[in-house]
Amino acid sequence: MINTKKFKFMITTTIILFGAILICYAVGTENPTDIRTSKIALQNKLLYLKNGDIWYMDISKRIPEKLTAKEDITNYCVSYDLTKMIYVRNFKKMYEQDITTGRGKYLTDLETDMSNPSLSPANDKVVYISYSLKEFFTSPYNKAYHERVRHLWLIDLKSLQKIDLTEESPKQYSAPRWSPDGLRISFASSAWDVYIKKMSSFKNDSMKIGVGYYSEWLGNNILAVGGSSSVNLYSLDRMEKTGELKMQPAFDPAKFSLAVSNNLYYEDQTENANLDISYVNTATGQKGKVVEDARNPTFIK
Repeated sequence: MINTKKFKFMITTTIILFGAILICYAVGTENPTDIRTSKIALQNKLLYLKNGDIWYMDISKRIPEKLTAKEDITNYCVSYDLTKMIYVRNFKKMYEQDITTGRGKYLTDLETDMSNPSLSPANDKVVYISYSLKEFFTSPYNKAYHERVRHLWLIDLKSLQKIDLTEESPKQYSAPRWSPDGLRISFASSAWDVYIKKMSSFKNDSMKIGVGYYSEWLGNNILAVGGSSSVNLYSLDRMEKTGELKMQPAFDPAKFSLAVSNNLYYEDQTENANLDISYVNTATGQKGKVVEDARNPTFIK
């Protein structure tokens, strides 16, 4: 015969535990454990988005491996030390995931349109793109037309405090990338040019580098800028263009990533409006398709 007090205690404990689980799930403080891997497994691999998940591939073997199991990831980035990922689900919710353990943590959410996260080298802050809080007058043809524009935002991963880095700007912004030393970010803005900005202050101290949509840091003082039919290399020490990698027509606004083997991986829309990932060898000119129906290539060096 079951002791009545023990039975009541068991029922009460079960209800409390079940309620706690429901609360954690509703708040979203933790994600279920995802696929585990290691930093060594990701080195010299191509990462990309396909079917709502992050994949990685050894180019020499062409065997794809899943890094997540969500089916609704719309943007992502990987930390410089290959220990963490930041990803956005359905353009609305941002998560942090430990690559080795697979544990995920919910960070923040918005109504819509959160994109292009970039994790600081210290793994403590993320810059990303999202709508401004207020509307701006943006049309020279209609004085009554106001709209919210996409701004540069910063979130602290400990306090989860969010700051609009471009609060008073009526311009559109896109594609922020953190420098390896954590001192600057690059981003695209206006119609379209790539700029760099110091992260030591929140002042409007941006400096124009060159025409383009996306950028990639090749060390702390060399920036690759993807523009119309080419990727241009700029020395930030001398503030001048030092090289150009020619691409096929209609390259822009392709996201790209440079590998150590002279291969440049990029979003290719020449045959597929939904994008494929192709490559071009910048030394030999050899080209080819790597993954169909995929985007956001990131080569891990």
